[in-house]
Amino acid sequence: MNPTIQPTTAEPGRKNIATLTTIFFILFAIFCKLLPSDPSMASRLNSLIRKEQKNNFDQFDPKTGEKKDPILNSELPTHDIGVLIRRAAGKPRIGTLLVNLGDCVGCVNIDFALWSKESKKRGIALVAVSYGSAEKVAEMQAKFNAQGDYVAIVRDPDEKIVIGLNGYWSGRSYFYDRVWRLKWIKHGLNPNRSIYDEKSLEDVVKQGANRWLKRGIHYLKS
Repeated sequence: MNPTIQPTTAEPGRKNIATLTTIFFILFAIFCKLLPSDPSMASRLNSLIRKEQKNNFDQFDPKTGEKKDPILNSELPTHDIGVLIRRAAGKPRIGTLLVNLGDCVGCVNIDFALWSKESKKRGIALVAVSYGSAEKVAEMQAKFNAQGDYVAIVRDPDEKIVIGLNGYWSGRSYFYDRVWRLKWIKHGLNPNRSIYDEKSLEDVVKQGANRWLKRGIHYLKS
């Protein structure tokens, strides 16, 4: 009498697992290859990472983060985003205040109406950079325009400027003089109601204004 042979599912099961594992690694390899060449995908992934980092925001040490700050008197980068920032600023009398906007206006606790008014009075252009989607940036710009705020937004999808300037938190600000030399960086995490309440910034702005005053360029407009 021949023994009964019972069917086994172990071997097909192993084959299925091996097939699925192979497919997973192929898809993962394709994803890794496409990620660097897809700015929108990279931006979305970076936004997810940043949201995760916000959970540990209270543990962030600004002094440690500031070790990567750019050097004062260094020139604003001249790559494509740097060119767009220069174009957005136009030809201000004194300089340009550059603000890292993050990916949304709600991400920063800034009174842009006040900053815009006080910047304009001082002959300073106010430019924001954002790594948000094209739709978000257009929406933010439309909001500023509707409110009459003199804020130009430059989209920085690959975060060339944000990373280059060590914009480790949304709302961090930088002041560039008329020839695009970095003269001031906002330190610490606490925003001011008016950025010009920062005495160190006001001093730098006045020093720059005094140099141009001899050429008939005035600092404050009434």
